[in-house]
Amino acid sequence: MTAALELIVRYQYYILGGLSLAALFFAARLVRARGHLTATPFGLEREEALRRQNGALVVLSLLVGVAVVIYLAERLILPELTGPRQTPTPQFTPTPSPSPVAAANDLVVDSSGCENPNATLTAPQPDERIAGAFEVRGTADIPNFAFYKFEISGASTGGEWLALGVGTTPVVDDFLGRFDASARESGHYAFRLVVLDSAGNSPPPCVVAVTLVSPDLPSPD
Repeated sequence: MTAALELIVRYQYYILGGLSLAALFFAARLVRARGHLTATPFGLEREEALRRQNGALVVLSLLVGVAVVIYLAERLILPELTGPRQTPTPQFTPTPSPSPVAAANDLVVDSSGCENPNATLTAPQPDERIAGAFEVRGTADIPNFAFYKFEISGASTGGEWLALGVGTTPVVDDFLGRFDASARESGHYAFRLVVLDSAGNSPPPCVVAVTLVSPDLPSPD
């Protein structure tokens, strides 16, 4: 049965075309029969016209029924017999971001993402020392922009990236947000800007090494 249904679905347009031509023929026959039935007053001729009319109606009904079966075969019956079609779910693999690596008192970071003029930082600068309130500046304006975020990672965050701010409006060489360095433990950190588009994709982030300094404590060496 499944093979027959698959064959019907495969050639459904040819079958439907033939059904349409047959339907036109019997529709014309029905119209002529109705005309004769209306025009003739004689019993035998009326019976013949009525027979042709009913015959045309029966055939048209059968043609419509076959067309409905073909429609249901493709959309309901065949999928039910063969099981649901498995549509592969697109998998998004985020662009891996380099993790900062501690070397003595320095952080080694990959700042190549900062070369992208559409997702880059102008403040902080590499190896900048930051104390107290700080304004983050740069550009976050990639195609199909969705949002941006800036984060830090260091020994005090357990190697995790800690979000400091988020923006939902594209920015070109201007203010991105601010954070309070005094709320974080003094030390060496990697600071990055991540810009994402509406599909969840992002270019390589702009990463720079910075040092957070508490005004009340000696700065780290």
